[in-house]
Amino acid sequence: MARATVGVDIERMPRPERVELCRPALHPEEERESAGVPARDRPALFARLWARKKACLKGTGEGVGGWTSAVYLGDEGPGTPPRPQGWSVLDVPYGPDHMAAAAIRGPVPRAAVHRLPAEAVPAGGRMPDSRTAAARTSLPCS
Repeated sequence: MARATVGVDIERMPRPERVELCRPALHPEEERESAGVPARDRPALFARLWARKKACLKGTGEGVGGWTSAVYLGDEGPGTPPRPQGWSVLDVPYGPDHMAAAAIRGPVPRAAVHRLPAEAVPAGGRMPDSRTAAARTSLPCS
């Protein structure tokens, strides 16, 4: 939940050949960063960058196909280009086979990630009845 405009994305870890095919869609500085990591680490780096880019594109309303190679969303450091003005982009822990990111218009207020147990998520997109909802509210988040 946020009080500002938000974009989110989750990316499955790509195969190495997909990374090499899609690297030209990255910002030139992100391509340099990618070339500087061992080949075995490139899929994770690419998925993290791509999740950030898609989250930001969704947040701005531009959609994918916008400025993927024109905007830098790599790991900020001395000498790196600035990130999109007015947006905060953060990585969201998701698991070993995926990368996730959220882009928020403005500064990130306090960010917290809570993992819900599978039984706390409504099945089929339906809200649980009140007895089930009451039981689920007491489940711990980890």
